[in-house]
Amino acid sequence: MKHYFFTMLLISSLCLFSCGISPQTGEGGTGDSLSGVDDSLGQEQLFVFDTATVKKGIRPDKALTPYRGKLLQAWTWEDANGSNTMIFSEKEAYYINKREEIRRAEFYVCCYAGKDQEVKKLWEITDLVDSCICDCQVSLMEETIVVRDLDGDGVAENLFIYLLNDRCDASPVSTKLMMHSGEHKMAIRGVSQQFLGPSEAESNRFRKELGLKPVKYKVVDEIFKQYPEIFRSYASKFWDDYIKRENEEFRLEMGY
Repeated sequence: MKHYFFTMLLISSLCLFSCGISPQTGEGGTGDSLSGVDDSLGQEQLFVFDTATVKKGIRPDKALTPYRGKLLQAWTWEDANGSNTMIFSEKEAYYINKREEIRRAEFYVCCYAGKDQEVKKLWEITDLVDSCICDCQVSLMEETIVVRDLDGDGVAENLFIYLLNDRCDASPVSTKLMMHSGEHKMAIRGVSQQFLGPSEAESNRFRKELGLKPVKYKVVDEIFKQYPEIFRSYASKFWDDYIKRENEEFRLEMGY
């Protein structure tokens, strides 16, 4: 009799699992999945960034996303951090020493992110240029603003280039490319808006003869090494393409 009872119990158990019925829910499947988790893979599903959410030329809510100076441009997008707002603004040249005619121009960029009206500042940039009599301007190259998820982790990277112009002649202009991934900042620094020689060394030999300071064509932040290689490779090529285009336009403008 005991043998018969255990045999029937075994047959019932095999039938229960072979029919794909969950002993927890009584229904087919694996039970309720945790939000954002794929049980079949045992790993969290990543937020998929959609470029269609990227908007530019918006008017930010200054009470929710405060910024300094005069608004230049603002972009918004949705990613794994929630709703993002990146704001570019400036303070045009003003005197900091009228006797010596020294002026200063300031440039600001900040980015906010959050959900349900609860936002925090992810990062902020403040830069400036001082000049005596000569040009005094920080210029955002609006056509260089990019928002893309380069490494596919659901957080969109952003990139842009701006110039710090304090020159009195046809010297190259100090140029910066800034990239952010969430709160993390990376940069490439160098010069543009002058026809650059075939090599940095040759150009600096010529500048030395003229009594001018040497320049660095391109300096890539070491911090890029801490992040996915796609960040460095994308930013580096973006910089090279921009400099090539700028130098060709400068050559045509100057009639070289």
